[in-house]
Amino acid sequence: MAMLQNRFLEAATTKYLVLTVVLILLTIVGGFAIILSLKLSALENLAKFVDAVFKAMAILLGMIWTLNRYYVGRTDTIRVRVDPDIKVVRHPEDGSDSSTRHY
Repeated sequence: MAMLQNRFLEAATTKYLVLTVVLILLTIVGGFAIILSLKLSALENLAKFVDAVFKAMAILLGMIWTLNRYYVGRTDTIRVRVDPDIKVVRHPEDGSDSSTRHY
């Protein structure tokens, strides 16, 4: 179950990042619009609550961005490292050129 949650979280913050952000924004704004349109509460009473919710929404969006950077920068594949092994071949000191020798 935890593996499925991790895959969902990874997909939501990488592949569907824009969709996730838009969904969060529309859900929050739509929820407040419904509360105000049904007159469940007056706008004056919601002022502090709205402020707190929008700050919490900013924190959520920041967390999604952080997860996006983590999942994008992470590599799960096997890495191949190539280290050069350089040896210096010196020119012969006797003046003969070994490249012109025929065997």
